[in-house]
Amino acid sequence: THTHTQGDIEGAERMYTRALRRNPGHLHALLGFAQLAQIKGEMALAEEHYARALDFHEASLDAMIHLGLFYETAKGNTSQADVMYSRAQVCLLLLRRVRVWCGI
Repeated sequence: THTHTQGDIEGAERMYTRALRRNPGHLHALLGFAQLAQIKGEMALAEEHYARALDFHEASLDAMIHLGLFYETAKGNTSQADVMYSRAQVCLLLLRRVRVWCGI
């Protein structure tokens, strides 16, 4: 991800592609690849990778928030974004309850 944040889009794309070849469900590679696609204006590819991240990691707050932000900012679809944000809130509340129950 340092490659991505340092502006080396091609290097980051190679790194994410290599990671996804080894592990198609790698959360950070899916989200990073989706962000790169979004930066490059490839919105269908971005949405596909954000959705794949959520498919592989159904309870991932990161995946929900990223997909919600994509819907809101890139697609202007606040209703779909709100669904993702609400889903993230529910998961966060459940996580807090589990921590209380388990004494964590």
